[in-house]
Amino acid sequence: MNILKSFCLLSIFFFSLFAAVSCDDISAEPKATPPFVKIPAAGGEATAKVLRMDGGKLRTKWAYKSVEVEKGIFYRRDSTLRIDTLTDGRVKYSSTWYAFYVSMSKNEIHVVVSPNKSKNQRSVRFLGDDLYGAGLVSFAVHQDADTTATK
Repeated sequence: MNILKSFCLLSIFFFSLFAAVSCDDISAEPKATPPFVKIPAAGGEATAKVLRMDGGKLRTKWAYKSVEVEKGIFYRRDSTLRIDTLTDGRVKYSSTWYAFYVSMSKNEIHVVVSPNKSKNQRSVRFLGDDLYGAGLVSFAVHQDADTTATK
């Protein structure tokens, strides 16, 4: 009986030790600030800074994951997405009505949205992952509908 009791106590001790040392500090994970912007129907531009979750200088590497457009109540990958590397080192992710520009240092995401001439609001979001899969860089753009549009 003492062996079983000792085994149980050792198991609990090692499980607790494992749980205590395996926690990951997520304060250094990348995060886009602001995480979303609202742009008028006339179009416009906005910029998100990619910082650590605790607001410090970004040191964690992250990579592009996808650009998704809103379809009904869901977001779907944009099948018309074009990806281009510009001469200044920025990467451009674009389609017919939007363009995301990611700086070479990946600390800034800039978006340019063309005028919305439809009576429907539209949304797009840029997604990136840190290289360890724990952090998500998400920058969403919601554009108002044209109140004077007939279709």
